[in-house]
Amino acid sequence: TEVDILQKYPVPECDIWFIKFSCDYHYKTAAIGNREGKIFVWELQSSPPVLIARLSSIHSKSPIRQTAVSFDGSTLLACTEEGQIWRWDAI
Repeated sequence: TEVDILQKYPVPECDIWFIKFSCDYHYKTAAIGNREGKIFVWELQSSPPVLIARLSSIHSKSPIRQTAVSFDGSTLLACTEEGQIWRWDAI
């Protein structure tokens, strides 16, 4: 009946009933979207949390329901509620 909160990652406008986050294979980063079509990428090895990137597109305004991070963390995919798939690559 008790829960211990180990770490909080603040994501604004993330108050809808489900959004799936993802991590790279080595659990160095985590990515999660929000209901406004923005994606937040967090460094998991830091405390307090460190926001690595805030990704968005002017063409994506619907909720990001799921993200997927590649094995090495260099590619991020995001799927919107409208069925769009967005891709970002690290440079």
